Amino acid sequence: MSTPSEPPAKKKFVEGENDWFFDMIINFLRSPRWKAPIMSFLDEHCIIFDNEEENKLEYTPIHREFKKIVEDLICELIAELGVTQEIFMQACEHADTNPVHKKIVDQIVAVDNFMAFKRLMCKRNAELNKQAMALLKKQHEEAENQKAIDDQKHKSEEEKKQNAEALLKQQEEKLKSKGGMDKEMMEALKVANELERKEEEENMRRELEISQQLEEQHKKQMQDEEDEEMKMIMQAIELSRQEEEARKQREDEQQEDLNRVTQSKNLQQELAMQEDKLRELELKGAQMESE
Repeated sequence: MSTPSEPPAKKKFVEGENDWFFDMIINFLRSPRWKAPIMSFLDEHCIIFDNEEENKLEYTPIHREFKKIVEDLICELIAELGVTQEIFMQACEHADTNPVHKKIVDQIVAVDNFMAFKRLMCKRNAELNKQAMALLKKQHEEAENQKAIDDQKHKSEEEKKQNAEALLKQQEEKLKSKGGMDKEMMEALKVANELERKEEEENMRRELEISQQLEEQHKKQMQDEEDEEMKMIMQAIELSRQEEEARKQREDEQQEDLNRVTQSKNLQQELAMQEDKLRELELKGAQMESE
């Protein structure tokens, strides 16, 4: 009798053997599976964000939706790693032993910080406006360049046409004067045709070279923009982490001050009680002496 197959064993977190774990997280954060939905969300919603001190009511549901997207992506990563959420959290708790791992965990956790999210959206909004202006400028420059190329091409064609007409006129004059086409005329036609062919090839080569250069510049610009976008996200998240650490430090310092004040009050109360007891004892001693 066959026994039911057992489910595949889950990976277990082992102290000191978690490099593979964070390597996969790093690769995931750098992959289009992470960057595409994140950047798409930022581009879609950042237009309503501004640097005004007062926050709009619309910001809250957008931030909530952003956190949901990040949580879903993390759940997808956890499933891919083949671990439970408990194991994932244990690995994150042990990330303090490695600065790189700790930075990754801090960046993920900092998604909950609303002010960091707002700065990120404002910065992305400014970036999109800047890109739109740059695109308009680039389109204008490309149109001007294309016009210059077309003008040059038209001028070259006109010159070629004029040269061909002049050559044809010379040939006609020779035909009229000699009554036929001699060897010199045949050679002239051959040279003219060869020059025309080479000129056409050179024009095609230049146009192809310009097209390739424009395409390479566009690809490089797209890659630079993508790298800058991810750098912007990481900087905003890192800033959020630093602010959170500063806030916790201030709270700890305030709590220590409060503890010192409480201890001082307790000590004063204890001294007062001891003084009261001492006076009572002195009073009782005096009463016993008088009796």
